[in-house]
Amino acid sequence: MAPLVLGGALWWLQAGPLMKRNLSELPVRFEPIVLGPQAPLGREENGPFLSSDCSWEAGVVTAGSPLRSRLSFYVQSQTGLQLELQARFPSQVRQSVLFSLNGTGWLSCPLTSEWATFRADLPAARLRLGRNQLTMNMEVGELVQFRKFQISARSHPQTPFQQEELSLPWNSNLAVAVAPGRGGRLLCAALEAETSPGAAAVTDSILRVSLRGPGQQWQRDIPVTSGPLELALPTSGSAWSKLQLQALSRHEPLPGQLGLKLTNPQLEAHPPAPVPAVEPMAKSSGAGRPNVVLYLIDTLRADHLGCYGHLPSPSPCLDRFARDSVLFLDASAQSGWTKPATASIFSSQWPWRHRVQDFADRLPPEVPWLPQILQANGYQTAAVVTNRLAGSEFGYQRGYDSFRELAKDTSEQAQAETAEWLDQKRTSKPFFLYVHTIDPHAPYMHSPAYRHKTRAQAESIDQEPRLLAEEATLLRFRGQTLAELKSRVDHLMADYDREIANNDRSFGLLIEYLKAHGLYDNTLIIVVSDHGEEFLEHGYVGHLNSLYQELLHVPLLIKFPGQLGAGQRVPETWQQIDLAPTVLQACSIDVPGAFQGLAYRPGATPPSRRPCLFSVQAGRALAGLRPEDKQAIFSSAHGIRQGYWMYQRVLACGPGQREPEELYDLEQDPLQQRNLAESDPGRALSLAVPLETLFGYTSQALPASGEANRKLVELLKSLQYVR
Repeated sequence: MAPLVLGGALWWLQAGPLMKRNLSELPVRFEPIVLGPQAPLGREENGPFLSSDCSWEAGVVTAGSPLRSRLSFYVQSQTGLQLELQARFPSQVRQSVLFSLNGTGWLSCPLTSEWATFRADLPAARLRLGRNQLTMNMEVGELVQFRKFQISARSHPQTPFQQEELSLPWNSNLAVAVAPGRGGRLLCAALEAETSPGAAAVTDSILRVSLRGPGQQWQRDIPVTSGPLELALPTSGSAWSKLQLQALSRHEPLPGQLGLKLTNPQLEAHPPAPVPAVEPMAKSSGAGRPNVVLYLIDTLRADHLGCYGHLPSPSPCLDRFARDSVLFLDASAQSGWTKPATASIFSSQWPWRHRVQDFADRLPPEVPWLPQILQANGYQTAAVVTNRLAGSEFGYQRGYDSFRELAKDTSEQAQAETAEWLDQKRTSKPFFLYVHTIDPHAPYMHSPAYRHKTRAQAESIDQEPRLLAEEATLLRFRGQTLAELKSRVDHLMADYDREIANNDRSFGLLIEYLKAHGLYDNTLIIVVSDHGEEFLEHGYVGHLNSLYQELLHVPLLIKFPGQLGAGQRVPETWQQIDLAPTVLQACSIDVPGAFQGLAYRPGATPPSRRPCLFSVQAGRALAGLRPEDKQAIFSSAHGIRQGYWMYQRVLACGPGQREPEELYDLEQDPLQQRNLAESDPGRALSLAVPLETLFGYTSQALPASGEANRKLVELLKSLQYVR
């Protein structure tokens, strides 16, 4: 598994004899000057600039009453940035729109009902490295229409360099992650200006070398003289640093003057310390063949269970079950919504590998599937599923002798169906039983507001999560806190806990059945969730929107046959991809090589730290097939975690609090309130580079059938992903 070598690939700067590494062998990337946004206003990347009543149709964005809207963008250099704007008022209004840059007035654009185009260079003196803010002010609130609103850089380096030669275009950055350690040297055989044939020679150019890290700002400007380069670097201290190389000219480059060229660029530093190998745990002796029950509670976050510290506890049955089980304190989902997360549970593969990510994606036939493996090894397999996203429409029924789908039915009904299947079971073969319950997924049917209403009726009027998110967005636009929403959020969470309590009672009935029929002791029972739920911790209500811990930290309880390990609390990080190998090892079945997870066995030595990978990618199908549906969710983000460090890169999102790059220290900041991507850029880069490499998958083809699309949209409406 390639990701397991991340430690060896990244921790290369350690104590020891000096060695030289070519820059192309290190965690390195070209960085566009503007990290984001670089898309016309109206795409999801620029969502925070829009008010809640915006609309987007036929390439035109209409933003409602933007008296003071703010747009954040991120720069790596203070030069070479441009604004391009195409806008008008849809009504017969004439007024000027004043743009302020980082709090200072900058540009006035007179707008009328006719389309107008404005282009302007952003003043370098008012920009700052990292996060900048552009504010749009109007005297009178009025609808504004945009065909284009773009902040971009003049040059965008595209591809990594060849090992022996680095071409660095003007104003671009090459960024290299430097791990903690003593200082080294930057070397290259030749540093010279690069021109096309017949172009004028370049004079007065420099190579800017900087080293940035926590509490560290070091920079040198090296005049370009066509000779070799040997530059001593300061120590990188006890934290990651980011080494940046930038090609600069003191004059506007002429046609054919391309940038700088470095021949055989190398970094002289210390070699890596040996990285302990991650070895698979030994199999259990497998004296008997246990039954297996996998009980999944949809949308359940770990911190709302009593056994994880929530008081008052809504989960007494699960709390009692935890005494017989191994409780994983730091279990992680692989995604922020059902389809990719459940696919990771059963395939033991990260989302980029199994490729079930978007609304329309189906399980590829080549993906290994836990029920199929158990079935082939003599197990009787059955499933009771209440969420169609994990159903037969998308291929999840593979490997089951019995697959019962109860669309959005209650956990009580799922328990009744489960007991009926167990009653009718006549064979002596061991069984694998998957029970997927949907509560506490919204709408919260045990809320007093929905008493005596059907689920379909509740879905049609369940507006509070959406309204809370929209009002939170408006409050942030105005620079106000979310304190006035607290009572409403508390009320929503109380309804959420009522749903948990209801499912807890159903789970208790299942445990009572297993004990009454003599099945409990020799059954491996796993309780897990596919993902959690957000309650405005980062500007969202619901799920699918992001990769924060309120979605990724899920409960995981495993009761082993004979109550092996009962009462243990596991502090190490384990993932959903580890469940299928754990089941197979407990059943004395060989684990396929295509699995990416590790098996857990009580008492075994925990594995060395390994990366967790996360991904959320949804809405592509609807964006392409239903452009008239303006309230469909669209999210795209990838994340990686090593130890307590969590990094995520946002590709597209709605109007929450996310930024293009986010880095958090979960040990010091478990609620993820302090983004360290700017203050600790070396560590951010060290995680960003392998993440970008690992997520090189291809998306599945979109459905070609109009009827299939119609059914998909109806399903998503029933689950409140589309309104």
